[in-house]
This record gives sequence, structure tokens and C-alpha cells, in this order.
Amino acid sequence: MIAYFDTSFLVKLYAAEDDSETARAMMSTASAIVTSVVSYAELCSALARKRREGGMDETSYRAALRAFQSDWQGIGKTQITEDTARWAGELAGKHALRGFDAIHLASALCLSSGIMGGKLMFATADDRLARAADLEGLATHRDYDDTPHGGTTTMEKRPKGYKPVSRSRKARR
Repeated sequence: MIAYFDTSFLVKLYAAEDDSETARAMMSTASAIVTSVVSYAELCSALARKRREGGMDETSYRAALRAFQSDWQGIGKTQITEDTARWAGELAGKHALRGFDAIHLASALCLSSGIMGGKLMFATADDRLARAADLEGLATHRDYDDTPHGGTTTMEKRPKGYKPVSRSRKARR
């Protein structure tokens, strides 16, 4: 499974936050981690903000920034094309998303449409963005079980009883 991490979820790999363990488990079990190129600037900004606001000391900040910069080459990146930007604009209006959130959603949807026989899981810490991803037909990290089973971490399909909205019903909304 390919996991698309928006910046709010990617930062959990470098700063102690709720769901940091989930993010690390996903990183170790996914076949690839992908994000938009905008995540570089967003993540550097998020770490600097944590340092400024006292959530991270200088040493931790520098270590987190170095780790991220080292990992960046191994993370798959989507580029922002004219079509992606326009789709993001439509998604922003449709779901009341902020600009970069809409770019992440459009990027993940573009990536998802190009995966032949594979699966994409969208990971975000933002509730509004997660709802929008679900409405657009993407599986989110909240749909998966990442608890240890037999000493290993697994990601299983949606929980029993989950009823996804079909794409045809979504299109009528």
C-alpha cells in the first residue's frame, strides 16, 4: 500500500505528537510514502513554529530538521501542475479547505487515479481534510487498524460494518 502523508501527518515523524506512533508504524509498513513538494516548506515551518512556541528546544529542533532533510530524498513527491492547482481550487470551494490542504487532496487524488491495482491510503491529522478525502473516495488512515497483531504492525481494511458511500452516490451530492 502507498501512503500519502499530508504535512500535518508527516510532521508526526519528527516531533512528538498524538499519532506519532501511528505515523511511524505506517511508514514502516507502507510500500512507499508520498507527499506533495509543498510539504518541504510546510514541515520546515511547522518545526520552526514548535521551536518558537516552546514545544521543541533548539537541540530537538535541529535534530528533527536534519532527520527530515535526510529522509526527504526517500519520500515520493507529487508535483503541482496547472491541472492539480485548478483541481485543488475546486476542492477548496467544495469542501471549505485551506489552500495547501486542497493541494494535498488534489495531489493524492491524482496519484490514486494513476495506481494500477494498488491502493492509496491518505493520512492527515486534519479532521476537515480527512472528511473531504473520504467524500472524494480515498481511504484514510482512520479506516485502518494499525495495532500490533502477533508482534507486527498490520494495516487491515476498514472495520467490520463500515459502509462506504459509493462514488455514484457521492457524485449526486
